This record gives sequence, C-alpha cells and structure tokens, in this order.
Amino acid sequence: MPEITEGSVVMRNSTPRSKPSGRALYLLSSVEKFREAGRWTLAARSTANCLLCYVVRGSGSIALDGSLCSFGPACMIVIPPGLSAEAEALDPEIEYYSVETEVVVLAPGASGWQVLPEGGPPQPFGLPCGMTRLREPGQALDDILRLYDGWQRGLEPPPALDLHLQALLARIIADAAKPDVEAQARRDRRTTAGSVELSIAYMHEHFHERIDRETLAELENLTPNAFCRSFKRATSLSPTDYLNRLRIEKAKQRLSPRSSVKEIAAACGFGSEYYFSRMFKKQVGLAPTLYIKRERLKVAVATFIGLESHLGSLGVEPIALFDCYKGPSMNETEHRRQLDARMNELRLAKPDLILVDYYHRSYTELLKTVAPTVSIGLHLDWKVTLTRIAELVGREAEAEQLIRVLEDKTSVARSRLSATLPRTSVTFMQITGDRVRIQGAVHHPLNELLYSELRLTPGSAVPRNRMRVELAPESFEGLQSDYLFINKFDHSAEVEHSFAQLRSTSEWHAIPAVRNSRAPFVNNWLIDSFTPPGRTRIIDQLVNLLDSRPNALS
Repeated sequence: MPEITEGSVVMRNSTPRSKPSGRALYLLSSVEKFREAGRWTLAARSTANCLLCYVVRGSGSIALDGSLCSFGPACMIVIPPGLSAEAEALDPEIEYYSVETEVVVLAPGASGWQVLPEGGPPQPFGLPCGMTRLREPGQALDDILRLYDGWQRGLEPPPALDLHLQALLARIIADAAKPDVEAQARRDRRTTAGSVELSIAYMHEHFHERIDRETLAELENLTPNAFCRSFKRATSLSPTDYLNRLRIEKAKQRLSPRSSVKEIAAACGFGSEYYFSRMFKKQVGLAPTLYIKRERLKVAVATFIGLESHLGSLGVEPIALFDCYKGPSMNETEHRRQLDARMNELRLAKPDLILVDYYHRSYTELLKTVAPTVSIGLHLDWKVTLTRIAELVGREAEAEQLIRVLEDKTSVARSRLSATLPRTSVTFMQITGDRVRIQGAVHHPLNELLYSELRLTPGSAVPRNRMRVELAPESFEGLQSDYLFINKFDHSAEVEHSFAQLRSTSEWHAIPAVRNSRAPFVNNWLIDSFTPPGRTRIIDQLVNLLDSRPNALS
C-alpha cells in the first residue's frame, strides 16, 4: 500500500532489494495532452522518467523493447524509464494524455533516509510495463484531467499536484492489487479480453498474405466468434477493420509516381485493386491515383475557418477560395447570388481537389460536380487539422517543422507573459447582432491557447467548464478583468447597436480593463486560433501588450 508523505507517493519497491529495503518516491514532472492525426507513428525512443499514457480516443499498437501489444480507448500504458517505446496508429486520430513522473529511490540509513544512486525500479508502481486495464477508467481520467488542468494553468502549487498524482497512483495500485482468479486463469490460457498480442503481431508480420480469422483465433486459443469479440474489446475494431487499416498504412508508405496501384494492392494483401482503392479512399480521403500525385495537385478550399491559411503555411497556394458561409445578417437572395458567383469561379479554376471545412459540408455534393472533395472535420486542436491537410498535399515534413516552431514560440511567450504579467486576468468578448459572447476556458482552440498553453488567468465572467456564454447586452452584469479583448462579428448596424447598448451600461464602465484603457478591438481570434498564422498573430498581439497599451475606449 502507498504511504503518503508531503504530498508525494512513497511505495515499497516491488523488486527485492538488499536490506535495508528501498522505497521509490514519485514526483510529478509534467502532464501533456496530445492529439495526433493522419499517418502518425512514434519512432523508437526511450525516456529517463516513468510515463503513464492514458488513451482517450483511437487505437493502434505499441512495442516496448520489441514486445508488441495493442491499445485502444480507456487504456493506460505504463512505460518504465529506459525502456524503448515505438508506436503506430491505426485510427485517423489519436488522443492521449501523458503523465511523466520522476523517480527517486530512497533507503533508510544511520542518519535517516538517503537517496540511492541507482535510480528507479524497473517496473514502476508495482505493475508490469505495457498496457494496463483499469476497472474504473472514468475515475482515472478524472484524476488525469485534474492533474492536467492544474499543471497547464499553473493554478495549483507542486505539493497539491503531487497529492492529485497520489490519487491516480493509488487507484492504479488498488486495481492491480484486486484479485481476479477467473481473469488470471484466462490469461494462462491466453484468452483474456485484451490478450490479442499474438494475433496483432501476426498481422504486422504477414499483412501482405491472406489472413483469415480462423488462423488468428487459433493463435489466441479461441473460437473464431470469441476471438472477434475479444479483439473488438481490446482494440475497438474488428479484426478485418484493423487489418485493412494496417494494410492501408503500409500502402501509403509504398505508393509513389513510379509505382503501380495494382502491384501495391497485391503487395499489401489486397486481392482486388478495386477493393483496395475503395478502402484507401474511405480511410485516406483520396483515391490512390490522386494520392500518388498529391504534391502536384491544384487545390481549392471551401472554408469559413481559414483552411487556406493552413495550406499557405505549408507552402501551398490554393487556386480558388469558396466561402459561402451564410452569416446572420445575410439574406437568402444575397446568399444565392454569392453562391452562384463562387461556383463559377471554382469551375473556371479547374481544381484537382477541393478541401471542405465543417461549415461547408452541406455543399459537398455540389462541389463534387467540379472536382473530388475531402471533408476536413472541425477539430479543436489545430495540429490535427494541419497534419491532416499536410498528408493530403504531401507536406508532412513541413507540418512537423511548423508545429515545432509554434510550440517553441508559445513556450517563449508563456514564460515572458508569466514573468511580466503574473496573475493578470484576460477575457475575450465577441459582439454579434443581438448577443454578447464571452469565451470560456475550454472546448475551443482560442480558449486552450489563452488559458492552458499560455496559462493566462481567466476573468471573473469566463466560464471555467464551458466553451462560452451568451448574454443579451441589456442583461450584461459585472466583469472583473485586467484585459478585455473585443471583436465585432461584422460591421452591420445590428452589431453596432448591440455594442452601443453595452457601452451605455454602468457595468461596462466599471470593468477594470475599460477604466484602465486595456480593452482593445482585435481581429476574430475565434477563427484565427484554428490556423498557424492566426495563432502567431494572437501570440504577437498578446506579447506586444508588454510594450504598449491599447487605445482607450470611451
């Protein structure tokens, strides 16, 4: 059982040691959230600290020192220090949290506890390395979210975070300590509902051959039906879907202008070129013939949230921009006229491919009359969108470099803002035709940038657990915020009237940011936060506050 001392976790080392026995002290080093998209792989690497990785979404496989196992949603992966880890995703999107802990090994000596030089135990937390099934994964996720929130926003001191870490470790230890005789018996016969490692390893080695479920079931000592159920529980995919995704990933690595689609299909285990092309387009979004030429395609975009900025940041200039989002102040006649004009421009441009964002998905069938289309889902993580687009246009290396540059820029800005504006509260407000929107602290890329990545303090009216709140101008109440960033949705008379109503209230003039001339107008950060150039502009504007104050609002 763990022993609590000064907000940390001290437990007896699970590995027998010479007396006096040693104990391991686990200290929180970092908590990060990752969303990966497209052809995601993790190259073989090792870490000096213990890692707990909790998978929220997606499935794939991970090899720890060459031992392969699958992972899926609600899985906890334990990676001891010094162990080589290599992973590959099978789903188009993977989301997971990584909790890194530093291990200090102590032993009682003549003058008290002393730090041992050999480092942490080979099996952290008393568990075998690799995937761990939790009895109550929802509770473990709650613990991780609390850690993540406290760590990223810097709102809790390290001892408090170590106490939250203790709760997570205690939960894992308790789950591992509970006896499960039936499960152990199944493991001995390799029939556990997560023991599909042999079949997965077989698929990776023989993906180019014909594989039937009877062969896979025999490897796991199960009947075919029981094997399919067990595989689905372990990976969230059927064996057929898992194998198809694996084969498509292998095909993507082999396709080139010099390759034959028919030969690639056969080399990756597809008996039919037609079936391969259908599965490829379903998973990737492009037909294999287009995927081969993706670096040379003429690309158009149908977007309201700046997909053209993603392309531009990757060095690709779209040949046409189709934006027919119907704003609240646009009537049907005006919208119809705009739609016809944009369609004519698109036909004249003759694109090879059209990228369609969430707000234009209703136009997909119409756009297909011009060129093949690929829908780019609405993701809250800009890196997911960028990586997805980069794969479609053959700019994966450029995307990786851009992500690194922006992450470094964000880190530098966070340090500078934290040192210069400690505990300074900020709020983003958007004025629409009949509403005042105050952005929350979660569930939007702008919110995540301001309050998680840059670790700024939310103003008093910023909802902590919602994307935003909307108020009528006349019902606006007090707001305590040192800085207030204001955006007008458009320049319509309705928006100007709403803002005039807001500024006429006594509550407006009581806002500290307004009184101190720190309430500037800004671009639509809600849209900018979805794109790399937009995020760069937001960060630059925030940092510029260190050098000058915005003009006052009367």
